[in-house]
Amino acid sequence: MADFEVHIDLNGRTRPIGLARSNRVRGTETILFEYDGAWLADPDRFSLEPALALTRGSFAPPPGRVTFGSV
Repeated sequence: MADFEVHIDLNGRTRPIGLARSNRVRGTETILFEYDGAWLADPDRFSLEPALALTRGSFAPPPGRVTFGSV
């Protein structure tokens, strides 16, 4: 699976939120998520879900899941 950018349309303006990256470990693929720096600096920013705190760094999905429900 290819990496892909995640965007949101708020008030008629499309904004980058982050990057979803394919991660394969021992034959199992999961999707990691990392917020875009512009989104973290945006005054209208919000967390996509509780497991994705508004901080820098990559987030792995919860155990037993391959991706986040909001991505």
